[in-house]
Amino acid sequence: MKRFKSVFLVFLMIFAGCKRKKVVQERLCSRVDLEQITTLIPKTSEEVYALSAQTIDLLKQAFVKIDHVAAEKRSYANTLLVYEQAYFHFLTYQKILQMLAKLSEDSGIQTAANVALLELDEHVRDLLTRNVTLHQAFDEYEKYGKDPYRHIKPVTFFLDSSFVQFARQGLNVSIPDRNMLVECEQEMNHLAGKFCSNVLHDQRHLIVSPDDVSGFSAEFLSTLSKDDEENYILPTDPATFKQVMQDCRNAQTRREYFLLYYQKGYPHNEVILYDLQNKRQEFAQKLGFDTFAAFQLDLQMIKTPKKAEHFLWSMIKDLQPYDDAEFASMIRYLPSSVALTSDKKLQPWDYDFVMKHYQNKHFKIDDEQISEYFPLYHVLPTMLQQLSRFFHIELEQQEFENAWAPDVLCYRIRSMKHQGVLGYLFFDLYEREGKHNDGMEQFMIIPAIRDDCSIPCVGACAVVAHWKKEKNQTTLLTFKDLQNLYVQMGDALHNIFGATRFSQFSGNQVAYDFATVPSKVLRHWILQPEILQELSHHRRTGIALNRAEMEQLIAREKFGRATKTMKQLFLSLVALHACENPTKNMHHVIEKLHKKIFKHCAYVGENYFEMSFLPVADNDHAALYYTNMWSDVIAADLFAYIDKHGIMNHEVGMQYVTEILSPGGSRNAYEMIKRFLGHPFHRKAFFEELSF
Repeated sequence: MKRFKSVFLVFLMIFAGCKRKKVVQERLCSRVDLEQITTLIPKTSEEVYALSAQTIDLLKQAFVKIDHVAAEKRSYANTLLVYEQAYFHFLTYQKILQMLAKLSEDSGIQTAANVALLELDEHVRDLLTRNVTLHQAFDEYEKYGKDPYRHIKPVTFFLDSSFVQFARQGLNVSIPDRNMLVECEQEMNHLAGKFCSNVLHDQRHLIVSPDDVSGFSAEFLSTLSKDDEENYILPTDPATFKQVMQDCRNAQTRREYFLLYYQKGYPHNEVILYDLQNKRQEFAQKLGFDTFAAFQLDLQMIKTPKKAEHFLWSMIKDLQPYDDAEFASMIRYLPSSVALTSDKKLQPWDYDFVMKHYQNKHFKIDDEQISEYFPLYHVLPTMLQQLSRFFHIELEQQEFENAWAPDVLCYRIRSMKHQGVLGYLFFDLYEREGKHNDGMEQFMIIPAIRDDCSIPCVGACAVVAHWKKEKNQTTLLTFKDLQNLYVQMGDALHNIFGATRFSQFSGNQVAYDFATVPSKVLRHWILQPEILQELSHHRRTGIALNRAEMEQLIAREKFGRATKTMKQLFLSLVALHACENPTKNMHHVIEKLHKKIFKHCAYVGENYFEMSFLPVADNDHAALYYTNMWSDVIAADLFAYIDKHGIMNHEVGMQYVTEILSPGGSRNAYEMIKRFLGHPFHRKAFFEELSF
């Protein structure tokens, strides 16, 4: 029997493509198939709680095992690999619970998953990032480890990254200082919670008469509540705000609603934000950073607040001619309810209204008619065919029973070059009762990793939407739906292709300012006429969009980008300044920034948008708002290279996978970009895409 097992193991190694190694075999990861994935997903509340308990037990057992190893006997196998195997299971179980908490059709399972996630959160920091035993074990392995793995790049990268994370959790300071850091972080989270609560529970609303809602569709008006006198009640939520700013023809209504919306959280959050800034400053300085912004940016591509400021201001300077051109076009035919200020600017409550008026006038597009060209039954297989050609993969639909909900589709992804299964991709696209609607998103289910043979072990992820499933009609996608679908596919394929030795670097677990680059690269596909030609297929006639219609659609999408980008750059600077040295009057800082950046939009002192700007209260990402623009610039440059060599060229696709997607977070992002492009990225491609 033992002889049989030995022969089988050797056969499996050869079959998997392993080369003979001089070192002990560290693992053979299982070739996860669909049946195993089904088994992993809990089917009852009891199974959910059992999974949570199992996750915590696995971590604890691993750390006991690691702790029992003498310092001078530390090895990759008895320290790093033991940790990695436990962490892989933890990450997998955590991702499954996160998915079930939002997607399960069983409300009991949803509730259990949320409770289980809270339990994991209570344990995870002490068990992982603040684990003194783990820190000591890794340190001992770095000092005494003699095995051949000690100096290979993935291991040194893992150790360096781990020590940085340990330091950021205060494991290099004294115990009293560490305890102070914990207390400081708890207070930061308390203040951030109060800030967000004041915004989310602010019930301000505007009451308007039927005469003051001109421009709104009957469908929108039907969603509004009314008072006893049949006046409409406009709540201050983002969806209503967008509708009012774009469609309301009454200038007074737009003004009153704008000022009301941007006073949410004021004045209560003024003191809270100041206290939060001070507490963050205290936290950062205890860890040796000058500011909280310096602490947050230290792990990013951009590294320092100084470099972030330079990037943002240089973008503003280069963007100004494009913003000027868009403004000149927009005001050529102003709506009757809009007048420029004495210094030839638009009021902030008029900007979106004028923009939409211009788009409606110059781009003759009926969005409902356009959606007739994008039935889901045609879009989904066509998109998968396009991605198969570019990435040189095969996507084959699988029979999948006992999913977390009905109507879940499953595709197996196979490499056409190596013929190996890379992963499984699920589509959960329709709305249903109990399904959390947080917009279109993507869930990692199983992280993709590489075994000791450097062969990818399959991962799994799900693309989620909330589209209506029509009983007698075809589900039609808007152009925005189409864009979002490609964005989420970019993220999903990053998770499938990003198979790394250590699961904490798997897929899109990369530097935060690089994380959305692959999804944004794929978004560029939608603005290519040849891609739209294939995707469009009128649900009745089967005819594709003609060239003129496609050009109009693409032109409308591009117009207004300069204006939107300028706003993003402004908000990025606001978020960055909020994480620099605290100031009692953040409002004055914002006034100076606004007047310096916006040449065509009037400043209004009653606009206290910073009191409801939730990103400034995010203790994990507050200073990182710039990443949206940063990743846009990188994505544009990467796509320009792809477009130059052919967006259906599978050789370029495989090069993109090898250099950009496969490394996950296990390689420096600058290095990945340079290896793909042959040079560092630059802004030229981003500005070439802007339309005058």
